[in-house]
Amino acid sequence: MLGLKPAEIPLEAQETALVASGGGTSFNSLLPSALGVFGDLGTLGLLTYGTLALSLFHRLRREKAAEGVAAPSGFALFLVLGLVFDWWEQPPLGVVLGILAGLSLAVRDVAREGRA
Repeated sequence: MLGLKPAEIPLEAQETALVASGGGTSFNSLLPSALGVFGDLGTLGLLTYGTLALSLFHRLRREKAAEGVAAPSGFALFLVLGLVFDWWEQPPLGVVLGILAGLSLAVRDVAREGRA
């Protein structure tokens, strides 16, 4: 009716990526991100990744600014969705969380410098 058809560039890009990777990657699979980190980095790598993410989560929980409330909530969501789905590999969520965490930590540093 409207004469619409799928875009050709994404299909070509996916085919090129499959050829370049030697047959496939885990990025487009339905496996959880935690399993991908474990497969790539092993037990120590997964523990290190989890420890860093949890330490950042606990650090952000102590913040009183509005960003300090949103950031740990987002990181809790990020950790759970990475264990179940592939959300650790999704840039839109990671970028937003990084900005929230940076703003939250910067607000505290600016307030501390203002008092000093």
